[in-house]
Amino acid sequence: MTQSLIDAAKLDGFDLETSGLQPWAGEIISMAHYHTVGVTMQEPSVAALREWLEECRDEGRTIVGWNVMFDIAWLIAKGLGYLVRQNKWLDGMLLLKRIDGFRFSYSLKTIVKEKWPQYADYAIDDFSKPTTEEGWQKMLTYNLQDVVFTLTLAKEYLNQMTNKEVAMAMTEAECLPELAQAWVDGIHIDTAALQLLKEENTSKLVSLRMDLGVSTTVISSPKQLANVLYEQWGLPILDRTEKGSPSTSKDALHKLAIYAPEDQRIMKLLEMRRCKTIQGKYVEAVEKSIAHHGSNVTHPQPQAGGTYTSRLTYSSKQGKGKSEVQTGIALHQWSRDKRVRAELTPPPGYLLGEWDFSGQEMRLMADASQDETMLSLFLQGIDSHAYMGASIKELDWHWVHNEQDNDPAAKQARYLGKFANLSLQYRIGVATIRIRALTQYGLNLSEAEATLIRSKYATTYPGVLQYWVDSIQKAGRLGYAETRGGHRIKLDDMSEYSLQQTAINFPIQGTGGDMKLLALAVLKNHFPELGVHFAWDLHDALFLYIPDDSRAVKTARFIEHTLSNLPYEKAWGWRPAVPLPVDGKLGKSWGSLKSYKD
Repeated sequence: MTQSLIDAAKLDGFDLETSGLQPWAGEIISMAHYHTVGVTMQEPSVAALREWLEECRDEGRTIVGWNVMFDIAWLIAKGLGYLVRQNKWLDGMLLLKRIDGFRFSYSLKTIVKEKWPQYADYAIDDFSKPTTEEGWQKMLTYNLQDVVFTLTLAKEYLNQMTNKEVAMAMTEAECLPELAQAWVDGIHIDTAALQLLKEENTSKLVSLRMDLGVSTTVISSPKQLANVLYEQWGLPILDRTEKGSPSTSKDALHKLAIYAPEDQRIMKLLEMRRCKTIQGKYVEAVEKSIAHHGSNVTHPQPQAGGTYTSRLTYSSKQGKGKSEVQTGIALHQWSRDKRVRAELTPPPGYLLGEWDFSGQEMRLMADASQDETMLSLFLQGIDSHAYMGASIKELDWHWVHNEQDNDPAAKQARYLGKFANLSLQYRIGVATIRIRALTQYGLNLSEAEATLIRSKYATTYPGVLQYWVDSIQKAGRLGYAETRGGHRIKLDDMSEYSLQQTAINFPIQGTGGDMKLLALAVLKNHFPELGVHFAWDLHDALFLYIPDDSRAVKTARFIEHTLSNLPYEKAWGWRPAVPLPVDGKLGKSWGSLKSYKD
């Protein structure tokens, strides 16, 4: 462990036991921490928690928990956010994710059972507030055991990490209070937009049902859908399930659409499936969530390290079975449909801002591959999609760029270039190219067209193809792939195609995840002076709430400048070969964001 970064003697293990899983609606039952000795508190008062946080701050301790964002949220809900932010944090679970990114479970109970079988049954069954002295003793003992296990494991994990890995883990931990605050605050829902979406979607479903002459329940029943596709309509079986049955998956439908582009019934079935998704995920789930909370606010729970590339995911439900409740929404799966995005709005008095890392993965690929053409495009500020599209269609890229808004052929060429640039840099085959073109870009490419695009990409960016080879070989030598921020993922068998793909993807996508963490860690220091709050994180963008006042555009530009000039060299010893700019937008809802440069 890096003594200059984290002093093991100043680690303070910490855990809360709570009444329920919603910090804004429950109480803290007990608290335990372990610095030099173990301490437990039964129903700790806010004053007692404040005193402990002040002590940790003043002594320079680093507070360590397991999935500690959850515990931080409870402290914030008790009005202690200012002290939370004055302290240093670390998460044992997130350290383990950095050491072993492919585990099935990161539950502390599971880890303890694996490492110390003699304590496999240490957990208690009843987490409700005890009513007897014996019950309290069991609760407090369990609470302290959680702390000791967490502290012991965290020290072990830190000792297995490089200096750079520890530094990146600390950066990630700096962001946890902002994630916790966003969870507690929730996201406001525009119920008028929700109702409009519901009505339009219902109308569309009725229209599709009438056109196809099938019930909307067909989409939810593989057996019924298979009967329609392969028996009633007589379409060929192009894909089968593991058990050998005719497949009705989304991929199977896309393959049918590619096979029979003239048959509009397949596209209408896909549209019906999209409408059913809107109905379930973006209408009914939202309605259930705001009904549960009794207000027009939903509380999606951020999951730090939700993917092995350190991207955030969001939990939308809590509990299991009959006790399951819809507390939030699946924010990381939110649709690009502006009608769906219009549901999400900032709190009163604020604007929603989106700051997107422009062409992030392609720029990172240019840096990683050192492909001369790709580097030149970004360094000279050339429209890379127009350039790629012109190569595919054998046109002049200047004409494609200049005429894309006036000439349909130029517009189509640039669109093809965009598809190629954003879809082919991670080594995909012709079949996947065709499916991705159809599903993500509405392009029904023939096999010959997909083959041509793949060939043009290879000849335009030969350095990218060499990067694929080099990345696989490097991971094979080292036993891992690594990001610019020092995040590593272990890869033990490079003969497996999926692990080869990880060796190619992870250094790029993982660096993108690192960039988001660094961005929030840097930017949060300006939040108090700007009056800004973290809203959520999605793909290559950060979403923030900024005050809706005369300074809004000035604030937005400051944020854009800060994020476009992050201290990569100081933080990671890396000087990017190309600029990594950020584009910003502002609006009254996610669906109405517009550039403030217009």
